[in-house]
Amino acid sequence: MLRASGCDGLGPTDCHGAGRTPHGDERYTGNVLRTDALDQIEGVRKGRSLSKALVGHSNLPKNHMTSQATANLLKAPVRPLARQWRKLMARHDERSRRMERWSQQRLRWANADSAACLNQALPGNVAVTSSQVADLFEELSSYTPLRDSVEQHKETIGKDWAAKRSGVVVSAILFNYAALRLLRPSVVIETGCSTGWTSALMLLALHRNQHGHLHSIDLRPVSGRRSMDWTMPEALEPGFLVPHELRDRWTLTLGDARVELPKLLQQLGHVDTFYHDSDHTYEHMMWEYTTVWPHLTPSGLLISDDIGWNTAAWDLAVAIGKNVTIHQSNPNFGVIAKGG
Repeated sequence: MLRASGCDGLGPTDCHGAGRTPHGDERYTGNVLRTDALDQIEGVRKGRSLSKALVGHSNLPKNHMTSQATANLLKAPVRPLARQWRKLMARHDERSRRMERWSQQRLRWANADSAACLNQALPGNVAVTSSQVADLFEELSSYTPLRDSVEQHKETIGKDWAAKRSGVVVSAILFNYAALRLLRPSVVIETGCSTGWTSALMLLALHRNQHGHLHSIDLRPVSGRRSMDWTMPEALEPGFLVPHELRDRWTLTLGDARVELPKLLQQLGHVDTFYHDSDHTYEHMMWEYTTVWPHLTPSGLLISDDIGWNTAAWDLAVAIGKNVTIHQSNPNFGVIAKGG
């Protein structure tokens, strides 16, 4: 995924699906051979070309030569190579076991009670009832400019207005809209904007509050670049779903989050709500989390999409002694509260 291009489930292909590894870490993706490929390596005999044996193997991923480490291994003698691949396989197996534990932990933390989720994430002085949640969802549903924008672009984003208010999208509405309406943040930062669906949710909350500003960082989505699975049409710009009347509380910066996020944090000094939806590799997610965390206010929220792609959110939560608040509608979407 693009380092600062959001994946909000609104592209032609759902970003949680095809062509992606749930492990997310580019250091491992496509560079671990299957067991039968290992057998092929061990079966290479003197006089036979190792590179031919590898390249001709039907079970090797197409991008198996993209890693410099892999390229170096191909130059090694057969026996040391097999031993090194076994080490990689062991690391891969341990990683798979940890991902399975994280999957189980997310299901344990997931809660079907929307009000309970908000009460867990928000400061203790904000008490939320089920009727409040229902009112906030109805408030969003009745906002016709966003509905019209979604309907206008439904062929591009692959979903209509009804689909954007049900299923896995409930978590985004709950944490990107309802939570911000109740928390009333002054400074909100988002990495990854893409179509602008979640940007619009947060901007509508700020608009209803008549308070706060959203700063978004994004790169234009291009299919095939850093595993992005769709290209934004030339006629559209990042954030095209955001209604014009919401844009006075919005600053969109086109650039790499690694460059732009530290500058923005230095400029603003603090952030009340941070939303990650950019590059979903372990390294980048952990970098964003740990870069932003010291700047979060005591009642601040760290919201993240695609937490199931790797264990970055879990590792952060464990390190700081927190739980991840997850709504049952989407165990791939979570919140870590600074306070509590």
